[in-house]
Amino acid sequence: MAGGSLIANERVETLKEKLTRHPIYESVETLQDLRCFMEHHIYAVWDFMSLLKALQAAVAPAQTPWMPSSRPELRRFINEIVLGEECDEYNVAGTTRFISHFELYLLSMEEVRADTRPIRQFISVVNENGVEAALGLPIVPRPAIEFVQSTFQFIREQKDHCTASAFAFGREDLIPAMFGALLERMKISEGMAPNFHYYLKRHTQLDAETHGPLALQLVATLCDKNDRREQEARRAAERALESRIVFWDGVEAAMKNPVVVD
Repeated sequence: MAGGSLIANERVETLKEKLTRHPIYESVETLQDLRCFMEHHIYAVWDFMSLLKALQAAVAPAQTPWMPSSRPELRRFINEIVLGEECDEYNVAGTTRFISHFELYLLSMEEVRADTRPIRQFISVVNENGVEAALGLPIVPRPAIEFVQSTFQFIREQKDHCTASAFAFGREDLIPAMFGALLERMKISEGMAPNFHYYLKRHTQLDAETHGPLALQLVATLCDKNDRREQEARRAAERALESRIVFWDGVEAAMKNPVVVD
């Protein structure tokens, strides 16, 4: 785990273990459970991209005139991750398309008749009035509000090594085990939700093989063997994992007590 061993401690490993054993995975037993799960999780899929783009803006900014940075390896790390997340290959009836993982998730939701209207309205309001205004919409689930707020707190703090740590430990390094557990324990077969299964498998593959290791290297490079930065990055990893646990707790509770909307 290049870079990861510099940051991970017993607390980080305990939180990761708790997440991989979370009861939410076996709680996805019916299509209605899956719809509820996806109607919450889509917000985490969206703010994942926001966290990633914040990192890209920090280490590989789009600016004119362009200027070379002193750390081309950082540009390579982040741009390779962005390529896979923002415009991944997706095969439809033998034809290769390019699609973001957020858009793929929306297709997965539509396939099982999950309600995409709230997230679409949320995105529209974000575009017009910003994230805080969108989080004030009554259609946004409470667990999603709290999770997105925690994500954007990292972005607002503008500490690149902490943002990278939250991204690496709270997302890329964690996702293979987390999504693997969901694939193994949920009761939804591939035939019932093929796009969702593809999303989980594709994300697991990319993160395990390339994105996870790249994200951990990014953290190590940004910390640059500085004790203070490593300590701050470690706390950021803990915060990100704690936030995910609270999120999963809230989603699981919502699945057990669904709100009926007329």
